[in-house]
Amino acid sequence: MQPITDTEFRIERVSASTPEQTETSRIWLHGQRTDVIIDGAWLEACLRVGDRYLAFLTHDCPFEESLSIHLLDQTLKPLDGISMGLTYTTGHFRNLTPETPDRLHFDFYDDTPWYLQIREQPEWRLPGTDPMGSRRIRHGHRYRYLVIEHKPSRGLIPNTRDRYHKLRQYWHKVRRHSDHNKSSVT
Repeated sequence: MQPITDTEFRIERVSASTPEQTETSRIWLHGQRTDVIIDGAWLEACLRVGDRYLAFLTHDCPFEESLSIHLLDQTLKPLDGISMGLTYTTGHFRNLTPETPDRLHFDFYDDTPWYLQIREQPEWRLPGTDPMGSRRIRHGHRYRYLVIEHKPSRGLIPNTRDRYHKLRQYWHKVRRHSDHNKSSVT
Protein backbone atom coordinates (compact mmCIF):
# COMPACT_ATOMS: atom_id res chain seq x y z
CA MET A 1 0.00 0.00 0.00
CA GLN A 2 1.69 3.18 -1.23
CA PRO A 3 0.56 6.82 -1.17
CA ILE A 4 0.06 8.38 -4.60
CA THR A 5 1.09 11.96 -5.39
CA ASP A 6 -1.26 14.51 -6.92
CA THR A 7 0.81 14.50 -10.12
CA GLU A 8 -0.23 10.87 -10.68
CA PHE A 9 -3.84 10.99 -9.42
CA ARG A 10 -5.91 14.13 -8.87
CA ILE A 11 -9.51 15.28 -9.20
CA GLU A 12 -11.37 18.23 -10.68
CA ARG A 13 -14.85 19.25 -9.46
CA VAL A 14 -17.55 18.68 -12.03
CA SER A 15 -20.79 19.56 -10.24
CA ALA A 16 -21.76 21.27 -7.03
CA SER A 17 -23.91 19.49 -4.53
CA THR A 18 -27.68 19.95 -4.61
CA PRO A 19 -30.39 18.46 -2.36
CA GLU A 20 -30.92 15.74 -4.99
CA GLN A 21 -27.28 14.97 -5.85
CA THR A 22 -23.90 14.89 -4.12
CA GLU A 23 -20.90 16.75 -5.44
CA THR A 24 -18.94 14.88 -8.13
CA SER A 25 -15.41 15.12 -9.50
CA ARG A 26 -13.50 13.97 -12.58
CA ILE A 27 -10.30 11.95 -12.23
CA TRP A 28 -7.04 13.04 -13.80
CA LEU A 29 -4.47 10.23 -14.10
CA HIS A 30 -0.79 10.96 -14.94
CA GLY A 31 -1.78 14.50 -15.98
CA GLN A 32 -4.41 13.23 -18.46
CA ARG A 33 -8.09 14.07 -18.08
CA THR A 34 -10.32 10.98 -17.98
CA ASP A 35 -14.08 10.50 -18.40
CA VAL A 36 -14.39 8.85 -14.97
CA ILE A 37 -16.66 10.74 -12.55
CA ILE A 38 -16.81 9.82 -8.82
CA ASP A 39 -18.61 11.19 -5.75
CA GLY A 40 -16.68 13.71 -3.69
CA ALA A 41 -15.19 17.19 -3.83
CA TRP A 42 -11.81 17.07 -2.05
CA LEU A 43 -9.22 14.33 -2.49
CA GLU A 44 -8.04 13.60 1.06
CA ALA A 45 -5.77 10.67 0.18
CA CYS A 46 -5.11 8.16 -2.58
CA LEU A 47 -3.25 4.88 -2.16
CA ARG A 48 -2.04 2.25 -4.59
CA VAL A 49 -3.10 -1.22 -3.47
CA GLY A 50 -1.45 -3.65 -5.87
CA ASP A 51 -2.60 -2.47 -9.30
CA ARG A 52 -5.70 -0.72 -7.92
CA TYR A 53 -6.40 2.76 -6.57
CA LEU A 54 -8.05 3.49 -3.22
CA ALA A 55 -9.30 7.10 -3.08
CA PHE A 56 -10.72 8.94 -0.04
CA LEU A 57 -12.82 12.01 -0.90
CA THR A 58 -14.79 14.38 1.33
CA HIS A 59 -17.82 16.37 0.17
CA ASP A 60 -17.04 19.91 1.38
CA CYS A 61 -19.98 20.28 3.75
CA PRO A 62 -18.70 21.78 7.02
CA PHE A 63 -21.64 20.83 9.26
CA GLU A 64 -22.45 17.38 7.83
CA GLU A 65 -19.16 16.33 6.27
CA SER A 66 -19.23 12.94 4.62
CA LEU A 67 -16.54 10.68 3.19
CA SER A 68 -16.55 8.56 0.05
CA ILE A 69 -14.10 5.67 -0.33
CA HIS A 70 -13.61 4.38 -3.88
CA LEU A 71 -11.73 1.27 -4.98
CA LEU A 72 -10.86 1.52 -8.69
CA ASP A 73 -9.03 -0.92 -10.94
CA GLN A 74 -6.06 0.12 -13.14
CA THR A 75 -8.47 1.34 -15.86
CA LEU A 76 -10.37 3.39 -13.20
CA LYS A 77 -13.41 1.12 -13.34
CA PRO A 78 -15.17 1.29 -9.92
CA LEU A 79 -14.90 -2.04 -8.09
CA ASP A 80 -16.44 -1.06 -4.75
CA GLY A 81 -17.29 2.01 -2.72
CA ILE A 82 -18.36 3.09 0.73
CA SER A 83 -19.99 6.35 1.76
CA MET A 84 -19.77 7.55 5.35
CA GLY A 85 -21.99 10.26 6.76
CA LEU A 86 -24.71 10.81 9.35
CA THR A 87 -27.38 13.49 9.50
CA TYR A 88 -26.42 16.39 11.79
CA THR A 89 -22.99 14.84 12.34
CA THR A 90 -19.78 16.10 10.87
CA GLY A 91 -16.72 14.00 10.27
CA HIS A 92 -13.08 14.89 9.95
CA PHE A 93 -10.82 12.53 7.98
CA ARG A 94 -7.46 12.01 9.72
CA ASN A 95 -4.84 9.52 10.92
CA LEU A 96 -4.80 7.29 7.82
CA THR A 97 -2.42 4.48 8.79
CA PRO A 98 -1.69 1.31 6.78
CA GLU A 99 -1.36 -1.74 9.06
CA THR A 100 -0.69 -4.50 6.52
CA PRO A 101 -0.59 -4.57 2.71
CA ASP A 102 -4.38 -5.10 2.66
CA ARG A 103 -5.61 -3.39 5.87
CA LEU A 104 -5.57 0.18 7.17
CA HIS A 105 -7.27 2.34 9.76
CA PHE A 106 -8.36 5.98 9.94
CA ASP A 107 -10.46 8.30 12.11
CA PHE A 108 -13.58 10.04 10.84
CA TYR A 109 -16.39 10.73 13.35
CA ASP A 110 -14.39 10.62 16.56
CA ASP A 111 -11.03 9.34 17.75
CA THR A 112 -12.10 5.71 17.52
CA PRO A 113 -10.53 4.14 14.41
CA TRP A 114 -12.37 2.67 11.45
CA TYR A 115 -10.71 -0.40 9.95
CA LEU A 116 -10.77 -1.03 6.21
CA GLN A 117 -9.68 -4.29 4.61
CA ILE A 118 -9.11 -4.49 0.84
CA ARG A 119 -9.63 -7.99 -0.55
CA GLU A 120 -7.92 -9.37 -3.66
CA GLN A 121 -11.13 -11.12 -4.73
CA PRO A 122 -14.67 -9.98 -3.94
CA GLU A 123 -16.45 -11.73 -1.10
CA TRP A 124 -20.20 -12.25 -0.83
CA ARG A 125 -21.67 -10.23 2.05
CA LEU A 126 -25.23 -9.67 3.21
CA PRO A 127 -26.62 -6.22 2.46
CA GLY A 128 -26.96 -4.00 5.51
CA THR A 129 -24.15 -5.65 7.48
CA ASP A 130 -21.87 -2.60 7.41
CA PRO A 131 -21.58 -0.60 10.65
CA MET A 132 -23.94 2.30 11.26
CA GLY A 133 -22.56 5.47 9.76
CA SER A 134 -21.41 3.73 6.58
CA ARG A 135 -23.26 2.50 3.51
CA ARG A 136 -22.42 1.09 0.10
CA ILE A 137 -22.22 3.43 -2.87
CA ARG A 138 -23.34 0.66 -5.23
CA HIS A 139 -26.63 -0.44 -3.64
CA GLY A 140 -27.55 -4.09 -4.01
CA HIS A 141 -24.01 -5.11 -4.91
CA ARG A 142 -23.39 -8.15 -2.73
CA TYR A 143 -19.87 -9.07 -3.84
CA ARG A 144 -17.51 -6.69 -2.08
CA TYR A 145 -13.82 -5.94 -2.12
CA LEU A 146 -13.95 -3.53 0.82
CA VAL A 147 -14.79 -4.65 4.36
CA ILE A 148 -15.23 -1.85 6.92
CA GLU A 149 -15.36 -2.26 10.70
CA HIS A 150 -15.76 0.12 13.61
CA LYS A 151 -15.38 -0.68 17.28
CA PRO A 152 -16.44 2.41 19.21
CA SER A 153 -15.06 2.84 22.69
CA ARG A 154 -18.06 4.86 23.87
CA GLY A 155 -20.78 3.08 21.91
CA LEU A 156 -21.57 6.11 19.73
CA ILE A 157 -21.97 4.21 16.48
CA PRO A 158 -23.02 0.64 17.29
CA ASN A 159 -22.52 -2.20 14.89
CA THR A 160 -25.62 -3.15 12.89
CA ARG A 161 -25.57 -6.68 14.29
CA ASP A 162 -25.62 -5.33 17.87
CA ARG A 163 -28.61 -3.12 17.06
CA TYR A 164 -30.44 -6.11 15.58
CA HIS A 165 -29.87 -8.24 18.71
CA LYS A 166 -30.99 -5.44 21.06
CA LEU A 167 -34.14 -4.91 19.01
CA ARG A 168 -34.82 -8.65 19.00
CA GLN A 169 -34.40 -8.86 22.78
CA TYR A 170 -36.76 -5.92 23.23
CA TRP A 171 -39.35 -7.52 20.93
CA HIS A 172 -39.28 -10.81 22.89
CA LYS A 173 -39.64 -8.89 26.15
CA VAL A 174 -42.68 -7.01 24.77
CA ARG A 175 -44.23 -10.25 23.48
CA ARG A 176 -43.77 -12.00 26.85
CA HIS A 177 -45.31 -9.04 28.66
CA SER A 178 -48.20 -8.98 26.17
CA ASP A 179 -48.76 -12.75 26.50
CA HIS A 180 -48.72 -12.47 30.29
CA ASN A 181 -51.38 -9.71 30.20
CA LYS A 182 -53.60 -11.77 27.86
CA SER A 183 -53.48 -14.83 30.16
CA SER A 184 -54.36 -12.78 33.26
CA VAL A 185 -57.41 -11.22 31.52
CA THR A 186 -59.01 -14.58 30.62
